[in-house]
Amino acid sequence: MWRAEWDPPDPARSLVRTCKLRGVFAAFESLGVDAEPIVFSDDAADALRDQLLAFDGVLVWVNPIEQGKDRSRLDPLLQDVADAGVFVSARPDVILRMGTKEVLVATKDLSWGTDTRMYRTFEELRDCLPARLADGPLVLKQYRGMGGQGVWKVELDGP
Repeated sequence: MWRAEWDPPDPARSLVRTCKLRGVFAAFESLGVDAEPIVFSDDAADALRDQLLAFDGVLVWVNPIEQGKDRSRLDPLLQDVADAGVFVSARPDVILRMGTKEVLVATKDLSWGTDTRMYRTFEELRDCLPARLADGPLVLKQYRGMGGQGVWKVELDGP
């Protein structure tokens, strides 16, 4: 399953053979696993529920944010399907517990880590960030996102 905005289907061509994930479909085929492409859109969320419930599993490749879209319609659908017993990769409740960007804070003291902070509230950001910016520019990342969306370089605009 992927979002239509990420890889729009071409009705004149074989989706399995031309989509960005065609290598995944080829790998499943080589293993004798039947795989069916599902192109998600917010408008189709309710209509996809019964289709997803008929599957043994759903491999989900949907960015947290994509071209102004988020997963607010998708995640409840996937959670409902997972709760009904269908394997969903990755379950929305598990992703939220993992804290996607929070891993950067949890591993900051490892050899590959760096000075990383988390601001859990707007007030904490407002109170702590200006003093840190006095030492130079910082990179801010939102809780979820990828592909550069939700990432900002922030610096003071003067003393």
